[in-house]
Amino acid sequence: MVGKFILLACCLLGTLRLTAGALVADYAPESPAAPDSGQPPPVTSPRLRALNHFVLFTQEKDPLKQRQLLIKVLVDDPGSTLALQQLAQTPPELAPELAPELCRVAREHPEELPLALLALNMSALLPEPETARQDLAERVLSRIPEPEKLSEPQIELYRRLVRFRLGELLKAGEYDAGAELAERQLGSATPEPLPLQNAVSFYREAARRAPDQRRWLGLRPSRKTEFQRRYEELLGQLTATDSKLHQDQAILERLLLYASLREFGRLRSLLDRHHSRSAIQLAGADLLLAHGEAAAALDAARRAVAIDRDNPRAAARLIRSLLALNRFPEADRELRKLPNSELREELEVQKLWAERRYDEVAKELDRQEAAYQKITDPQQRLAQLVRLQMQRLSAAEKLRDPELLKRAAEFFQQNGLLERSPEIANAVGYISAELNLELERAEQLIDRALAAEPENGAYLDSKGWVLHRRGDHQRAAEYLRRALEKPEIENNRGVTLDHLGDVLRALHDPEGARRCYEEALTREGEIDFDPAPVRKKLEELK
Repeated sequence: MVGKFILLACCLLGTLRLTAGALVADYAPESPAAPDSGQPPPVTSPRLRALNHFVLFTQEKDPLKQRQLLIKVLVDDPGSTLALQQLAQTPPELAPELAPELCRVAREHPEELPLALLALNMSALLPEPETARQDLAERVLSRIPEPEKLSEPQIELYRRLVRFRLGELLKAGEYDAGAELAERQLGSATPEPLPLQNAVSFYREAARRAPDQRRWLGLRPSRKTEFQRRYEELLGQLTATDSKLHQDQAILERLLLYASLREFGRLRSLLDRHHSRSAIQLAGADLLLAHGEAAAALDAARRAVAIDRDNPRAAARLIRSLLALNRFPEADRELRKLPNSELREELEVQKLWAERRYDEVAKELDRQEAAYQKITDPQQRLAQLVRLQMQRLSAAEKLRDPELLKRAAEFFQQNGLLERSPEIANAVGYISAELNLELERAEQLIDRALAAEPENGAYLDSKGWVLHRRGDHQRAAEYLRRALEKPEIENNRGVTLDHLGDVLRALHDPEGARRCYEEALTREGEIDFDPAPVRKKLEELK
């Protein structure tokens, strides 16, 4: 995706400073040098080879060759902080070239946890090597029989490695192995918050995915039931630690967890506990808005405004919350309080979206495009135009306007973004399918996105929808059901359920379609979901 770098746990290593002092510190001899024998230093010295590759890296201009040199550094010095920090900033499009070799180096040095996490996260961007990822994660974890004896920084990395491994086991459907690992990392009767968070997240997903059949001739409950019970038990333990959270970062992580679990009551309670912290209230408002909890978001936004009345970010959250609740006169009053700025301009466009004045949105986008073309900095100009064209795609969908779709697609094609960005390829493909245009080309674009991220729920939804448009309803249903299992569509689940309902109607399964539509209507607060057409379809099924 454009502008996204690999987000790795290795970021705990700190910020890179390429200075002579840093190089000396990283590659200084580990013991005093022997007396000078008059001979040149041996070129076979691993640390000397590593230093040589690092120097070559600083002189190389090609991004791929730079990172290949950094991997050579790690071959001889697998704990090199400098190399790890630079590789952690690798753009996703370079991952296919680098991940296999990086995984090989990590397998040879399973004791180096930062290296293992780097390799695992980079290889997670590839479509194929899930088995290799699992083998690497298992190899590293097997070398740590007593994690409680690790140093504090190592324990943090170990727990993040466990989180990665649990996610891989969920993907593979190995729920019992995941449960065993989750319980093993909990350790004591009063486990630390991060292991608890890992276990809670695992059991929530396992309860959602596991089979629901009772076992042992019906004498034992299903694994789904057992996982749900354990989830509720551990969630209670985790919530009991909320009172011990004092640092903003720890509180924000807990808010994110509750949002991902859709435990909005607990999220609101945590916001109430920290009602005087503006940053916490702003983050809470964002999370609640993203999950369709507009009323609760409005409460958090009002608190943030009360704490800091002159903060435009707080005012923006307040206005967005009012728009999500269709309270347009109040939003207008708050908008008028803002000075003329890019933020106010952006919020006014959002108001047009909320009021469904899509023709005016399209005109405003034309006006903005003319203004953005005058930006002198090419990177800033491109970033603004990309954002605008993505909005134009949305307008094309709402207005059913092929011309808007064509303009956006041509812009992305001319700038090479359909090839480089899975997100943009998927967006153009999906809107094309939605408008029932160039379906073969639309499927090719969606397949391109899936090749980069085969388990992305949004892309699976797009694939299902384009297959439906092409008349392959059976395969469409399979893709849409897979999409519903993925976290990417958790905030937009209503749209996917609506899609699956349409596909099931085409497959002559009115009861299945009805269930999908009814569940979709429970997601009315979601930003992209329009409940009116779904209600009409339900009426048609009566």
